[in-house]
Amino acid sequence: METRKTPDSQIAAKVEQLVAGPLAREGLDLMDVEYRMEEGVWIVRLLLDKPGGVNLDDCGRASRLAGGILEEADVIPHAFNLEASSPGLFRPLRKPRDFTQVVGRPAKIKLEHAFMPGRKPRVFRAVIGKADDTGVEIEMDGRRETLPYTAIKTAKLDPDLKTEAKAHSSAGPV
Repeated sequence: METRKTPDSQIAAKVEQLVAGPLAREGLDLMDVEYRMEEGVWIVRLLLDKPGGVNLDDCGRASRLAGGILEEADVIPHAFNLEASSPGLFRPLRKPRDFTQVVGRPAKIKLEHAFMPGRKPRVFRAVIGKADDTGVEIEMDGRRETLPYTAIKTAKLDPDLKTEAKAHSSAGPV
């Protein structure tokens, strides 16, 4: 997975460093921080999770808490919009812990071009197996393979929505 040290990624890392602990004390897991320009506006997006999922109240609480911290720390050199949300059904998998939390679930994975340059396809769907700090085991077409994280350009959950709908319909209305 990409680990470029751009000014934008350094600011995202600083935001994560500042707000992860306070959010954790509120029972919220900061899964990722996105910092980028969208339609001419700088966005700081906090992707949150907790057992049972996050709700609108959690996002509002996280936004107020993080907003105060970021305003006081003054780490972002210009105006920005702060967003807090759930990573959703198609959540990105960027860190080793993201993979360990979704063992047994399908994901869409795109490999770095330099990893097995002759490999086809470079984008595929596989089931996430065990994961550790160095890589993740995947199962695809009945065979298992271990990928180092450095080989993965992007990965995100890729649930079968029909199966997900059936699993949640028995739980009652949302």
